[in-house]
Amino acid sequence: MRPSLLLRLCSNYQKYSGCLTIRALSSSAATPLCLRNTEKLLVNRVRDIFEKAKEFFNGFCVGGHRGSPLSAPENTMESFQEAVNAKMDLVEFDLALSKDGEVVIMHDDDLLRTCGVEGNVSSFTLEELKIMNAGYLFYKDKYAFLQYIMFVFLMIQVEGCSSASTSHINCFLANCNRRSLAKLILNIFRKVCRIPTLKEVVTFCHDNHVKMLFDVKDWSASMVSQIVSIIKDNDLYDEVIVSSFYPWVSYAVKKADPKILTGLTWRSCFFSYSDLENQNPRFAGLKHYAASLLDIVNMKALDAYLPAFLGVEMMLTHEKEISGSYVDLMSHMGVQVVAWTVNDKSQMLFYRNSLKVPFLTDNPNNSGDNIDLDT
Repeated sequence: MRPSLLLRLCSNYQKYSGCLTIRALSSSAATPLCLRNTEKLLVNRVRDIFEKAKEFFNGFCVGGHRGSPLSAPENTMESFQEAVNAKMDLVEFDLALSKDGEVVIMHDDDLLRTCGVEGNVSSFTLEELKIMNAGYLFYKDKYAFLQYIMFVFLMIQVEGCSSASTSHINCFLANCNRRSLAKLILNIFRKVCRIPTLKEVVTFCHDNHVKMLFDVKDWSASMVSQIVSIIKDNDLYDEVIVSSFYPWVSYAVKKADPKILTGLTWRSCFFSYSDLENQNPRFAGLKHYAASLLDIVNMKALDAYLPAFLGVEMMLTHEKEISGSYVDLMSHMGVQVVAWTVNDKSQMLFYRNSLKVPFLTDNPNNSGDNIDLDT
């Protein structure tokens, strides 16, 4: 066998399996027949993965970022239902681990922004998380003015200023103090949306024929193991792609099961800044400079070899980082670019028709059938 051909096969297999075992074969005393059989096996395996990736992206034009977060609380079943109603091809959601090791759907490390509760997701058991309201602040903000009007009205009732009160209202008010009544009013229009588990969301998406994008921020062995198991046990290889900002997560998933489609989530300065505007450093002092150096290394590796080394099929890239040359570079590596998060109609047209790039959006009702993507 020609060494150059074997080298290319080894490179391809490393790309899609995330392991180096085949390299040992090239330096061993294997017979030509052994090498031919190995070559055939590798070619077939690589071809299968190429076909799976092609089929996955052929059916993916627009995806709901955390469901439909402008219509319902992000990463909830209500939000995913809104995305399905808007005929999204895919829903993206974020995975986190509870205190007792269950995979739940939550973007932030803590619960304050979504549930109004102080503490990290990892500090609560699944049972405790299930009684929280993931729509607490969403509906509070949405109906704030109406809640205020109702609050003022019933405060007047408490003072006995209304002569039209029925005996039932008077009885209710007589047994309520201002504090408990205020709490009741603040929750009148606040719909309860529970934090879903990964199993619940996977079942929902599978039943509704919607593809899934797992965004993983926890790189623990338990998280990787559960992701691999749920995809394998439910035969979701054609329906799921797993992505992460952390290259080692994509590497670990691909190594555990080469048939799983994987991606790398990327934006510049991710390791050094926590916000898109690069205004809030994650660290102070020398740690910040170390993180900035890591960002530079990450960017250089991205242009040179990182996607191929990890064996990813997708680059989930922030919209401001995408250009025609970037799409061409990734296409040359056999990697599909997906944009996040595109909410402007003109930008949707640009990504879909000019760059031929699928995208995620916060507002599914403003895309899909509601915008002509073929003009």
